[in-house]
Amino acid sequence: MARGRPREEGIDDAVREAVRALLTETGYQRCTVDAVAARAGVGKAAVYRRWRSKAELVFAAVIHPVELEPPSDTGSLRGDVAAVLEVIQSSLDGVELRQALPSLLADVRADPALETRFGEVFLGRERGYLVQMLDRAVARGELSR
Repeated sequence: MARGRPREEGIDDAVREAVRALLTETGYQRCTVDAVAARAGVGKAAVYRRWRSKAELVFAAVIHPVELEPPSDTGSLRGDVAAVLEVIQSSLDGVELRQALPSLLADVRADPALETRFGEVFLGRERGYLVQMLDRAVARGELSR
């Protein structure tokens, strides 16, 4: 039996949209968890149940969420890399990211625990996808072990 109140549908999307809007309007420094919660019409606790910090929330809203789609299998390593680079490029195009990235990176670098978490959660997932792509290339005979 599940304990506690079930998560409400749509909160994640409302919070991410609030983050993007606030970053565009006020910038990273003034985009607080309080302001995000108010803008999304949710309590601060709902935000913190999903994301541990402002930096993690902003990263998930403007760069990519914790859960990523698996890397495309285009049939070749060259095609797989091109597909991933296209996804990366499209994620870097937003004004929200340009507003947030310098301060977001500074926050992550200034907090060793946050930096470790980012490495484990976000970058670890990306490394795993790179391994998948390389393993597929080995299986196809494009690379040797």
